[in-house]
Amino acid sequence: MRGLCLILLSLAPAHGYMRSATSAGNPLRRTDSDNIRFRVNRGVVPGAPDTDGNPMITADSDPFAALQAALTTWNGVESSSARFAPLQFTDAEYNSNDGQPVISFLDTAEARSIVGSALAITRAFFFTDGRITDSDILFNPRITGQGGRAPFSTTLADGTYDLQSVATHELGHALGAGHSGIIGAAMFASTPPASSFQSQLSSDDVAFVTDAYPAPAAASTFGTLAGTVEMTGTGPLGGALIVAVDAASGVTVGGLSAQNTGTFSIRAPRGRYQVYAEPLGGAVTPANVNLNSQQANTEFQTTFFGTRTAPALLDVAAGATARADIAVTTGVAPIGVRSLSAGAAGGTGDSSFLFLPRTALRAGEASDLLIVGTGLDDTIAESDIRFLGGGIALRPGSLRIERRFTLGGLNPLRLTLDIISRTEAAVSSIVISKGVSTMSWSGSLVVTPASSFPSGGVGNVASYQTGGVSAGEIVAIFGSNIGPTKAVENGGYDPSSGRLPGALAGVRVTFDGIPAPAFFASAGQLNVQVPYELAGKSTTRASIRYRDLTTAVTLPVLAAKPGIFCPAGSTRAIVVHLDGSSNSESNAAAKGAVIQLYATGSGVVDPPVATGRAASSTTLSRASNVTLTIGGAPAEVQFDGPAPGFTGLTQINAIVPAGAPSGPTVPIVFTVQGAASVIATMSIR
Repeated sequence: MRGLCLILLSLAPAHGYMRSATSAGNPLRRTDSDNIRFRVNRGVVPGAPDTDGNPMITADSDPFAALQAALTTWNGVESSSARFAPLQFTDAEYNSNDGQPVISFLDTAEARSIVGSALAITRAFFFTDGRITDSDILFNPRITGQGGRAPFSTTLADGTYDLQSVATHELGHALGAGHSGIIGAAMFASTPPASSFQSQLSSDDVAFVTDAYPAPAAASTFGTLAGTVEMTGTGPLGGALIVAVDAASGVTVGGLSAQNTGTFSIRAPRGRYQVYAEPLGGAVTPANVNLNSQQANTEFQTTFFGTRTAPALLDVAAGATARADIAVTTGVAPIGVRSLSAGAAGGTGDSSFLFLPRTALRAGEASDLLIVGTGLDDTIAESDIRFLGGGIALRPGSLRIERRFTLGGLNPLRLTLDIISRTEAAVSSIVISKGVSTMSWSGSLVVTPASSFPSGGVGNVASYQTGGVSAGEIVAIFGSNIGPTKAVENGGYDPSSGRLPGALAGVRVTFDGIPAPAFFASAGQLNVQVPYELAGKSTTRASIRYRDLTTAVTLPVLAAKPGIFCPAGSTRAIVVHLDGSSNSESNAAAKGAVIQLYATGSGVVDPPVATGRAASSTTLSRASNVTLTIGGAPAEVQFDGPAPGFTGLTQINAIVPAGAPSGPTVPIVFTVQGAASVIATMSIR
């Protein structure tokens, strides 16, 4: 017998790694986990309209690249054997009987009924033993982005939802994951607009996919936390959120205690953990994790294994099981958190609240945290507040009441945090006590490695020449933690739209707020096109937004900054002869021959080419005031302008001058509007 499970990313908040299961309690699992072949409906394109003609995806987005990046994110878990095949297009729409996983935006009455108010749903069809036979992902075609914008984008535009983040979440459901009780996890059940944090996996998400589909490496890196939760006088307590935190690494994993028995078993990386039981209340409700109110007793407080003031530390070894039995403290805590926000360290009145259950903090820096909630007043002492994981320390003497504004009639607690430097992202949990009562918000603080890029780290991608940027130039930005650990490249541009995306792999670069079309993203380097809209300016503010945090520098804007493309590590220009062969010492160019070379940084062109657009092959544009010298002799330039079919690339067709010297390394200099390129070389016979 087959069943149907609708798993969704809702617009309202929801929640430790939880595996979806059949009514008989069998966890859902894929039999094709080593080669899952999702296809995307051909209608999922930039600007795709709903039945009223309104765009469902912004016209400047690259949905295929975002969806592929979401698959790649799950493929990057080394401790798991689950792997998605490269995404392909299909004409098929969702069909529960075809055994073919499909991703689609389909605006029909049936689709609207299925998706409801969720951003997206995963329709997982399965046998009663848990084997998944099909899993289609439907994005909501009728969600309205803020300010009348399209609901989804890949550019992190204000008021839109990040397509890659939503896709990453839904692919977790397709693997059999339920919603997570860790607020900073990709499988947490809600996401705010213009946020890309859930495009990356947390330790909780990694623990799920490792548990469901372990790779050989898991045996030497993962162990198990197990135990029973009981309520005094009542017996086993089911439906409690169990959270384990390794303070040293920041690893945070979770799960639910079982109905009737109160038992739990959680896969976790090797480490030393504090373990506690948390009621499903506040940011996490029973409905968020597919339980009804009768299945989750919330009449207890956050209770640690050990004691509240001295939690026991549990050592988890690879291949072994560590046990934590917890007897919870009964009664509802008279305190609770409603919203979090960050502000400048030591500041006041500089933050706003959007009823969000999490906030992002930058590692290696100080930041203020503002907490709004019931019972949080001036009777709370600094010793009553703890942060588990993420390397967060409360600065002594910094706790105060923020009087500049209120939320729902409540003044926030404001405190300054000092956050240690770290190379990988982590989440931190807040634990607050008041008298004998304790509450927690698990994984609510997202600690991101400090990102930085100096103004001298922005250079022409062909020559790496720094000192400013020019309109239309392709630049390489070098920095630290400015993008994903696993490099992502979009391959040039989207042929269906003829443009580059305004963001890539959850990274958005802007110049004076204008999105910079993206070629490549990694932790240490980003390649983007400088918007043509900067022409005529003297300076620009370049910003990188990654994992919901922004880093910026001010740069000069130049009329042109040409650089000639050479192979990596070489000063030899990429020169092509008329027969298509490459210039080299053994294939030197003859004097009087026509050659073709490539550059970037030529500034504005006429007629104009739109930022991010591929140059036309029918209407050719030209750069201004261009010269080319070869061996010091002026060359006749036949064409100098955007290379047809490419973005940001300048093509130069020229004749090798008769007066040029012969030799294997004859210098070439390309000059635009008085700005000269770094010298490159070619061979002339």
